[in-house]
Amino acid sequence: MTLNSRPRRVRRRACIGAILAGLALAPVANAGSPPPPAVDLAQAPPLPGGRLLGVASGDTSASFLVLDNAFKKDGVADVWVFEAFAPPIEIGPGREVVQGLTHAQIDCAKRTQTRIQSVGYNDVGQPMVMVLRGQTVALELGGAYDLISDMLCRGLEPPVDNVLLGHEAALTAAKLILKPDAGQVAAPATATPVEATPSTPPATTPSAPAAPVVAPK
Repeated sequence: MTLNSRPRRVRRRACIGAILAGLALAPVANAGSPPPPAVDLAQAPPLPGGRLLGVASGDTSASFLVLDNAFKKDGVADVWVFEAFAPPIEIGPGREVVQGLTHAQIDCAKRTQTRIQSVGYNDVGQPMVMVLRGQTVALELGGAYDLISDMLCRGLEPPVDNVLLGHEAALTAAKLILKPDAGQVAAPATATPVEATPSTPPATTPSAPAAPVVAPK
C-alpha cells in the first residue's frame, strides 16, 4: 500500500531520528564519561498496527501520527508518532535503527513538546534502543509535531488520503518516498483511503487515558 500524496517535507529529522543520530556520536563525544543508565528493552512498546497518518517527510525520514492514540485533554495533546528511516541510523557495530516510535505530549497554549519515550527498532521490529523522558522544547515551525499540533490543538482536518494500516505499510511507503528518484508516489487504482476519524485503540498499540479528538468534522 502507498500514500496517495506525499507528506509535507521538513528539513530536519523528527524526534527519535535526531535523538538516535546523537546517540550514534555519543561514544566519541563522551569518551571517558560514565555510560548512561541501562534501559530494559523488554519494556519497549510494540510497533503500531492501526491507522497511521503520513504527516511529514524529510531527506532521510518520514513521520506518521498513530491516529488511534492521538488524544487531547486539558489543553495537552498526547500523541504517538511512528518514524521510518532511509538509510537506517547506525547506533553501533552491526546495530541499525530502521523505524522508531515516540510518545510525546504537546502543550497547545505554550506550543511546546515533551518527549515521554522514544524507541528505535531494527527492520524486523526488534527494539534496539530506548530513550526515556526528555526536556521540553518549542515546536519547530513547519515540523512534524507542529503539523500534528495544528490537527489536535487547532482542529485542522487531517489529509484522509495519507492514512495507512500498520507500521509495515507505513515503512514500505516511506522507503518509496525517501528514494532519491521516487518522485511523487501514486496510489494504486485499487487502494481505498482509510478513514482518518478516531476509533477505539486496538490492543496492539499503546493506550492513553482520554477520549480521542482527532480533527472533528
